[in-house]
Amino acid sequence: MDGTCPDCLAAAATRAAAEKNDQQVRGTDRGHNVMLGVDFTGPHPVTVDGNVWHLGVTEAATGVKFSHALPWKTAANTRDALAKVVVELKKMCPDKDVVRMHSDQDPSMQGEVRKWILENTWEQTDAGGYSCNANAIQERANRKLHEQVRAMLRTGAGRSAQYREVWDVLMQHAAFVTNHVPEAGSDTPAQRVGAPAVDVLATCHPPLCKAVCRLPDAHMPDKFSDKTGDAAWVGRSDAVSGGHVLMPVKCDQGTNRWVIGKRVVTPHVAQVYPTMFPLRMLPVRGSEDTQNVDEFVYCFSPDAVVSEVCVVKQMLNKRVQDG
Repeated sequence: MDGTCPDCLAAAATRAAAEKNDQQVRGTDRGHNVMLGVDFTGPHPVTVDGNVWHLGVTEAATGVKFSHALPWKTAANTRDALAKVVVELKKMCPDKDVVRMHSDQDPSMQGEVRKWILENTWEQTDAGGYSCNANAIQERANRKLHEQVRAMLRTGAGRSAQYREVWDVLMQHAAFVTNHVPEAGSDTPAQRVGAPAVDVLATCHPPLCKAVCRLPDAHMPDKFSDKTGDAAWVGRSDAVSGGHVLMPVKCDQGTNRWVIGKRVVTPHVAQVYPTMFPLRMLPVRGSEDTQNVDEFVYCFSPDAVVSEVCVVKQMLNKRVQDG
């Protein structure tokens, strides 16, 4: 959590050196005017929520970042995602107004998006064809978020090629953390835009760590009962008061792989284990009770002893995949 682990250092390996002083790298002389840079990345592996494309948005003056995932890169989906970004920005700084949106020359930024921008009397500009230097702020922001997600997968799943179907929720968490961590000075991007400070260390847990959640079920005969299960913690949400974003996990011993469910936003978290990462673990020989964490072994930790059954099953699965 202090940013000195190998995965965090690897994520920041290409970070440009910035002077650590109180001077802001980007000015805020635009007053109440906000200019947003927009860019897509993808297609990515299909997530458990069915998303394939990533829409990144960055406020040009302060570097505040927003992340949304889309199942299809259409103008209608893009318009809806950008509308959510504007709502999120207004929650952070009610006194600021959007005046311009800048993006690549992408068909997804035409049609419904152009009409919506004109209805709000904003200006729309583009890079005049693909040019990374013409949308450099958002290009760098996307690269930063991707490096952070890669580090989260290394830490939480053992390697960045494992369980990529959770990239969308991790990208949103990366944007949240980036907005509330000091950058190029003592202030955070969120503070520069006028939002209150958030203590990330006090409010967040390591992504993909184990959480036990209890979900009350109004349809159960006994109103005092609830459902309890293991999940991976992937972020915070203000959709509900004190909301945690969780992804239910269950080990499928047939494939020797964790099955990840769709995200759940709930305040009912019984316990969080910051040092335990279920996606890094597999059941040991003879284990049938997948809910008993004592019968799992870390398979991607350098100092862990990998059980023979894990190795054999991995080899068999690879042979089946290779034909």
